[in-house]
Amino acid sequence: MSHFDTPPDPFALNASDSPDARWRGYNEFGVMLATDGHWVDARQAFADALEAAPAFAEVPAVHAVLLSNFAQACFYTGDVDEAVRTARRSLSARLLCADEHDAPMARSRSDLAVYLAASGALDEAQATLHHAMYSLTNTFGGEHEHLAVPRENAARLAQVLAARDAS
Repeated sequence: MSHFDTPPDPFALNASDSPDARWRGYNEFGVMLATDGHWVDARQAFADALEAAPAFAEVPAVHAVLLSNFAQACFYTGDVDEAVRTARRSLSARLLCADEHDAPMARSRSDLAVYLAASGALDEAQATLHHAMYSLTNTFGGEHEHLAVPRENAARLAQVLAARDAS
């Protein structure tokens, strides 16, 4: 499930002390920390990036990325409820600047499905994951590598649902 988004470039980087440079630096630092498994510190770096980012209304695509990364850090630090809330906010931000069925939307939905499953919302997780897979299939075709992780997640979720339904 691990992936990190790279924010779009809505600004020219003319000054290293601009607010843009600060949120980018925090996000890059968070990605580096998370890649090394330092999720608590990564979570703080992503929170700092969100705080330093330009206004949401100006750049919802940037917030979608930062929220996605923050949600992942919340998940890996054991705060599943915050991961779900933040992933929903990320998805809402993406909807403002992306097509309903594009790949970034599908990736956001796939992540949200994992968080939902971990929170116990299995039916919603399954529906969210199917929506993500539908979008990826329509965008890339049924055999594309982008479907590998969502397929693995769907298989795991199917096992959990089967066990639930059997009991």
